[in-house]
Amino acid sequence: MKFSERARSVISKIEILIAVVMFFVMLISCGMYINVKLNGKVSNLPPLSENDTKMLLRSSVTDNISYNDDLLEPTFIGIKKNGKLSAALPDDEIRRSVEASIYDAVGTLFGGTYKKIEFDSNQKLQEYVEQIKNSEDYILVGFYRDLPSTVMLPCIVGNYRVADSKDIFLFKYLFLLPDRNGNLYACSLSEDYEITELYPAQSIKFDKILNESYDVSEGWSDFEYSDDDLLNPVLLSSFKAYGYKTESFASLYGKDNKQAWVMNLFDVFSINSSLVRSFTSGDNTEINHVDEFSELIINDSGDVEFKSTETGGVNLDEYIGYMSDSVSANSFSDKIYVLKTMINKICKDSDGVSYSMVGINYDNEKDSLKVYFKYTVDGIFVYGSSYDAVFEISRNLLVYARFKVFKCNRVHEVQSVILPQKYAMVASEDNGIAGDLCLVLSQTEDSDVMTVNWAASPYDMEVDK
Repeated sequence: MKFSERARSVISKIEILIAVVMFFVMLISCGMYINVKLNGKVSNLPPLSENDTKMLLRSSVTDNISYNDDLLEPTFIGIKKNGKLSAALPDDEIRRSVEASIYDAVGTLFGGTYKKIEFDSNQKLQEYVEQIKNSEDYILVGFYRDLPSTVMLPCIVGNYRVADSKDIFLFKYLFLLPDRNGNLYACSLSEDYEITELYPAQSIKFDKILNESYDVSEGWSDFEYSDDDLLNPVLLSSFKAYGYKTESFASLYGKDNKQAWVMNLFDVFSINSSLVRSFTSGDNTEINHVDEFSELIINDSGDVEFKSTETGGVNLDEYIGYMSDSVSANSFSDKIYVLKTMINKICKDSDGVSYSMVGINYDNEKDSLKVYFKYTVDGIFVYGSSYDAVFEISRNLLVYARFKVFKCNRVHEVQSVILPQKYAMVASEDNGIAGDLCLVLSQTEDSDVMTVNWAASPYDMEVDK
């Protein structure tokens, strides 16, 4: 054999050897990658805990979500500074600014320690609340109705996860206050005046938060506390409000499975678009998209209903980015996180609509969680119903949802003067209407533009019907 042929033979064998080595290196690397994704560990590093693994993998799930609805919309934001009471008027820019300045502190408070305050008599309870109200400086945030303390962190803190806690408290109002040393603490009050004090894990100066939250400018009203209740803040000023127009996606774009927004819903609810069969109602106002495990019903009004079969449902692990070892391994905060991610995939910033959590119903026997929401725009309720959307989670699966997909945008040329809340309450009482008032959009008979009005809160209606 000639030298050149022998050299080519040697080179060919070396190339084959290199290819074999690279193939085995690739197999080993793939195995290590799969091991990291499933177990969060490699052979020479300590394993990650399940909690840490979930939080690490969550970020990749939410990378492509541009909207950021935290699902908690306050119905009232008030500030007392140097003894002056001011409340934010309905305007998303002002509300978002205040929320941005306080939510980091609120997250620290709910992640710190707390104690429930007990009173020997109703008189001492009233004295405590009056003392808080008469403080020189504070920030007051009010919500539509009682919420459990466990919803706060998964709603306002990204990638938060904590083991379920049986020791929870309810809150409707949250006072942010300075202690004797000028450091932040908080006092929460429920509808029944159960009181809890919250303390952050590390000291935070209250003045810094207060100064960042309130800028003397337009968009604020004086407020006072109504004499009819121990804690019921009411606006003292009238104000101009935009008109609003709602338009459903179904009427704007259509509702068949070729529409981008419908395909997006298929993705949200893990519906296989290649296997979907669609059935239209006789009057063409409703369409039913069905696959093997679920169905999605859409009508012209924008109402959407998701139903799963007995063996179907959206596995929550698809949104957490981590397969649990047990069907019941996901905590309450995981479930709220999944709903937040789902809703942020359904909604777009241009829609003008925010989801506000207004109720939670848990059936321990069935291990079923129902979460109820209302729609808001600029902090105003779009509809006067007790709730507008509901999502149901059974064990580790989302099995049902009912909601609307629509736009609610300002109509700038339409403005109306709103009666001060204080006097609107007097007028409603004269008409035999008792209870809280809230701002709700109302439809006029001769126009498709909705206007802002004070209306009796539908709070007393049961959410679980």
